[in-house]
Formats: sequence, structure tokens, C-alpha cells
Amino acid sequence: METIRINLDMMTTTMARKILKQFSYNSRIRHEHFGSRKYRTTGQAIGELVANAFDAEAKRVEIALDEDGWGYVRSIKVEDDGHGLAEQDLDLKFMVAGTSVSSRSQRATFGRFGVGRFAVYRIGDLSKWSSVAWSEPVGSLRKIQFEFRSDVSGDQLEVIETEVGEDTPTGTVIEIFNLLDKDSEKLAAPTIRNSLRRQFCGYLLAHPNKELIVAGERIEADTVTSELEAVPDSERIPGGAELTHLVLHDRAGRLEDNVLFTSKGRTITGVSSDRLMPNYLCLVSAPCIDKIVASDNAGFIDSEMPFKALRDHAVTSAESYNKRWRYNER
Repeated sequence: METIRINLDMMTTTMARKILKQFSYNSRIRHEHFGSRKYRTTGQAIGELVANAFDAEAKRVEIALDEDGWGYVRSIKVEDDGHGLAEQDLDLKFMVAGTSVSSRSQRATFGRFGVGRFAVYRIGDLSKWSSVAWSEPVGSLRKIQFEFRSDVSGDQLEVIETEVGEDTPTGTVIEIFNLLDKDSEKLAAPTIRNSLRRQFCGYLLAHPNKELIVAGERIEADTVTSELEAVPDSERIPGGAELTHLVLHDRAGRLEDNVLFTSKGRTITGVSSDRLMPNYLCLVSAPCIDKIVASDNAGFIDSEMPFKALRDHAVTSAESYNKRWRYNER
């Protein structure tokens, strides 16, 4: 009989196991890089919250300023009548940086990177949130309340949820305290109103049923006349562009810039020219702008060659339109 010997030392059995790890980040990243350092001004940060509200299908967004007896703004409140934020949205979207929270439809939205809610950290150290929304799991309207604090480490959020009556309107209220800007001029209603009008003029013109109100005054964006101009695709301006020449009603007031470059209806940057009428506005949209914004390079848009060519063309076209308008109005 033949004996077969097996060397057990030469045999190995490899066992594999699956391990799931969860990404996490320091809370400082959230309130500094996604919030306080991302926006240059309070007006820009408020604009991010306004964009979230419109993405949540709000028809009315109101900014209220609470001032003391000396005219100093103690807190800022942003209130909308959108579909609100439900408790289940917190785990699935709100608590996950990089995930858009506001939109529930397939239409185009302002949100791009899913960090807009952290704009509150640029405005103030403390924000109190209250939102009423329909909760699918329980089949009723629910109200949730929580706070964001920049001085609290960790990534847990304490949420209070209560059931509300079926006639309670949906929407979100954000109250922001311990404001970072100490210059009262930067927090004044006219400053914030002008900033938001610059950011959302194109959107409000395209959606006349939407209301944006600052300190009780609605931002007006109605026109006397408008004219579209198509810029063909070229090597200098890939994808072409569309210019909208607008003559606004005088009561709307003059913007700091009168040639505005937009993406999804929201102003990204702008330029001005003394050769343009005070109530004239040119809105510019183009694939090259959308591409720059989508790559998160909006802060460096002025250094992009296609944009430089588009900017020069838009200003020249705007000046030509104004010259014709003045001539025809004689």
C-alpha cells in the first residue's frame, strides 16, 4: 500500500471578511471651509439660504433684521414657505455634506455641491432652525427644531420633533445670532437688498410669481422692455451664449453692476460700464459659465479665457444696445 503524506505546513486557507467604514470629517471643516470661509460677505451667504428656499419650491422668501435701539442688527431671520425639512431628510441628506437637501423635483435647481446650508456659519456663530414638513413614515405634518453652533465640536445634532395640525403651513425659519460682521453698514437692509437683487435679478424676472422680501420691502425686477441676442458658438466662446437686454422700471433702482453673468438664473459675477443707462441690465448665460461653476471655479472665473472673451463681447453688445435705445427714444 502506498502511503501519501500531506505537509500541512504548506497548506493555507485564506478567509476574507467584509468591513464597512464610514467617512467622517472634523466639524471645523463644516463651519469653516463650507461656511465662514466660503462666502466673502453676509449678503452672499444669505443668498445661499435664499437659493435653498427657492429650491424647496418656496414662492415667498423673507429676510427680517432685528435691530437694537442704536440701529445695530442683532439677528437675521430667513423665512420661506417651501415644502420644509422632514426628520427623515436629516439622516438621508442634511447630515451628509455634499448632498442636496432642498429639491424634490427634476427641475433645474440652484444647488450644486450640497453644502449651502452651512452658509449660516458665515453669517453668525449660532443659528436656530425650525421647519414644518410632511413626514412620509408617520403620514402627518411634523415640526422639527435644532441648532447649529460653530463653537460645539462633534457631528451630532439634537433634534426636537413634534406633530402639528394639518392646517399648519409648511416652510422653514432660520434665525441667526452672534453675527460675524460688526460693520453696521454691511448688515444694513439696503446693502443686503442690493446684494440679493444682484444675485437673483435674473431668476425673479423669469419667475414673476416668486417674492423676495428684505426688511418688509419686496425686491422689484420688472421690465419696460426686453430683447434676446444669441451669440453663436465659436472658438473664442465655446457653446455660444445668450444675452438678454433689459430696460427696467426706474423704481427698481440701479444695480452696482449692469452686465450680469448667470448660471441657472443666479448671478455669478458682473461688470459695470458708465456708458449704460441707470435702469439698463444685461443678463448673460452660457455653457462656458455653467462649466466653470460646475467645476467649483466660480471664484476664479475672471481668469478663464472663454469667460474673458464672453465678458468683452457682452459689454460691447450692451453699449451698442444702449446707444440704439437712446437714439430710438429721441
